[in-house]
Amino acid sequence: MAAVIFDMDGTLVDLLGVHYTAFRDAVKETTGLRFTRKDMMRGYGMTSEKIVKQFLNRRESDADCKEIVRRKREKTLKNITREQVKILPGAEKLLKDVKASGLKIALATSSNKSATYKVLEVTNLRDYFEVVISGDEVAKSKPDPQIFLETAKRLKTNPTDCAVFEDSSYGVQAGKGAGMKVVAVSTGRDSRRALSVLKPDLLVSSLSEVDVAMILNLF
Repeated sequence: MAAVIFDMDGTLVDLLGVHYTAFRDAVKETTGLRFTRKDMMRGYGMTSEKIVKQFLNRRESDADCKEIVRRKREKTLKNITREQVKILPGAEKLLKDVKASGLKIALATSSNKSATYKVLEVTNLRDYFEVVISGDEVAKSKPDPQIFLETAKRLKTNPTDCAVFEDSSYGVQAGKGAGMKVVAVSTGRDSRRALSVLKPDLLVSSLSEVDVAMILNLF
């Protein structure tokens, strides 16, 4: 194997509260509709555009959808602070250990580019990654494998030589669709039971349970 690819939201950091507040307020201000946490979790792991379209379900215009996404992004950026963003247990240690092992590391997230880099800035995690790809850099979002295939391409690595860490069913499906080994972590969108149905190569409750040897043993 040659590379390890990490999702961001729910895998390395906890941004659920930040995203939910931004979605809720943007929807309310634009349409007057009530957006619940359940509405967000139904599509969490996909891009904001897909989550909003899924929620609106043709009730509002495309212009409203675009306005919600615009406002949501503004609010998200404003709320991404050191106080609001929490690095999940075991995440930074695993990044350090993988980096020290000589394996390539990349980040592939459905978050937009501005939010992605602000999270990396406030958490001081940017230097771990050789490649960072956000959701607005690819045409198709998870569960489509495009973002992972593009990440492998930029790493100059075969997809079959990569291991993906994901917390959502959409991410697990995308990783498997790319032909990569997938480690599912039940720290975000989906429960262990929901993730196990997708038969990831490894299922853990926390990144604290994972070490480099376990990743290498997947191959």
